[in-house]
Amino acid sequence: MFASPRTASLFVDLACNILVVRGGTFGMLAQDRLETTTRVFVSYSRRDADFVHDLAAALRDRSYLVDFDRGGDALKVDSGIAPTDQWRVRLLDMIAAADTVVFVVSPDSAASDVCDWEIEQAQRLGKRLIPILWRAIDFASATQRLSALNVTIAFDVDFARGLAGLIQAIDNDVDWLREQSRLTMLARRWDASQRPASQLLRSGEVAAVESWIGRRPASAPPPSDVISEFLDASRQFEFDERTRLRTT
Repeated sequence: MFASPRTASLFVDLACNILVVRGGTFGMLAQDRLETTTRVFVSYSRRDADFVHDLAAALRDRSYLVDFDRGGDALKVDSGIAPTDQWRVRLLDMIAAADTVVFVVSPDSAASDVCDWEIEQAQRLGKRLIPILWRAIDFASATQRLSALNVTIAFDVDFARGLAGLIQAIDNDVDWLREQSRLTMLARRWDASQRPASQLLRSGEVAAVESWIGRRPASAPPPSDVISEFLDASRQFEFDERTRLRTT
């Protein structure tokens, strides 16, 4: 019996994973996958958990990494919330790591203070935020942050059609957004460590980030404040180092 191409691919992936784990380099495989795969964080109400599990499964089947409060990516590398985690701190970590944040719109998420907080944090970190309609709401009575979002992707009538629209939106300008996620993580680590000079960008990296900002797509949000402050501090460090070298 011959295996289908998809089945054969799965067998190859499984064999590679077994070999890598036995060789002690599973972390390297996981890191490579994280750097080349789009990460999505899903904000939702617990009352919509069944839908979110179906949505996460559909996205994972298409090779996205999906994070939400009760689940994480298939490799369990750095996602999901353990009972010992500080809840909002862990949520913020997952939002920061995401390339795109998907907000599941329903009457319950519209009324949720936590969901409103997640929208606020995604916007504060400069994340692209894609709202999707799961259950109809009265936008006139929604929070200001939610009512300001442009909801164009609907799952309430046709899941497959909604999924196709969501995937198209996630994949738009994804390379630029992946770099934004990398810089967000670097900038937050620098900020959390009391902003040491040792974690700043160096000259070649500063130029690369400036070039990246110059290529910002019209659909992408501007860099967050923490990225801007990280870049400003890196520029200043580079200037100070050049000045020091000229005067010694």
